[in-house]
This record gives sequence, C-alpha cells and structure tokens, in this order.
Amino acid sequence: YAEVPWFWSSQYDLNLQMVGLPDAWDTLVWRGDKDERKFSVFYLADGVMVGANCINSARDVRPARTFIGEKRAIDPAALADTDRALQKLL
Repeated sequence: YAEVPWFWSSQYDLNLQMVGLPDAWDTLVWRGDKDERKFSVFYLADGVMVGANCINSARDVRPARTFIGEKRAIDPAALADTDRALQKLL
C-alpha cells in the first residue's frame, strides 16, 4: 500500500491543495478559470498524471489522487474540459 502524497493550506481566500510529487513532466494541463482564482494545473509525464495543484478547486483533488495512484493515461483535452466532470474520466 502506497499513499499518494498530498498537502493543503488555506490562506485568506485561497485554498491550495497539491497532490503527487512531480519531479519531471512534459505537459501542463490547465482546468478552470485563473482570473476567478478557481483552477487546477495537472502535471503529465508521457500522458500519465504525476501531480496536481488545485486552487479553490477541491473537487479536482480526489480524482487527481486516483489518476496518480493508478498511473493511468489520460487525454489532456478531456482533462482541461470543465464541462466534463473529472469523476466521469475515472
């Protein structure tokens, strides 16, 4: 059994949650709205999620932990599409 590392911190109006330990990646996928300060950034290496930073996007954390733990390939376009629930991609 190996837990996927994660961290969270609340600072004023920001909730930051980080998942995984991405030491190398080749693709960054943005999901959400940076201007509204509600978004996630996913780190992929060869199509497999290795980390995520979620800003005011707590719903993205659990699916990200699952993707990282299962080392399953994911389509970056589907990951970025806010009209698709991440849980539906599991």
